[in-house]
Amino acid sequence: MNLYLAASFSRQAEMRAVRSRLQSEGFGITSRWPDETPCPEGQNRVAFLTDMVDVDLFDLDLADAIVRFTDQSAILGKVEPVPASLATGARHFETGYAYARGKKVIIVGGCQNVFDYLRGFVHVADVEELVSYLKGQS
Repeated sequence: MNLYLAASFSRQAEMRAVRSRLQSEGFGITSRWPDETPCPEGQNRVAFLTDMVDVDLFDLDLADAIVRFTDQSAILGKVEPVPASLATGARHFETGYAYARGKKVIIVGGCQNVFDYLRGFVHVADVEELVSYLKGQS
């Protein structure tokens, strides 16, 4: 099974570790964003980001499922401010895109927005539960 990992860009290092763990269990990882670098100085930022969007959507199209990681400080119902590093929304767009394309959606760590309650979404508590679930699907 090929998986696309979705999380806040600020969690790149963590997602590289998750990728290694899942690959060691035999799962393919299509997401390349954990290895991306910020826009180089002097490069056109709009063109750079447009290219990154194309790469991310291509990688999503290659996946059988999206695995989105919830930001613990932004779980739906909490009343604490969300750090600026988590205020971006690409991972939520990616989740909707994957859903619209008929891909399995797996949420790790809890509901972060109202759409996480959609019927058919799979919820797991952490990476170990994710691995157990995925092994049961193979």
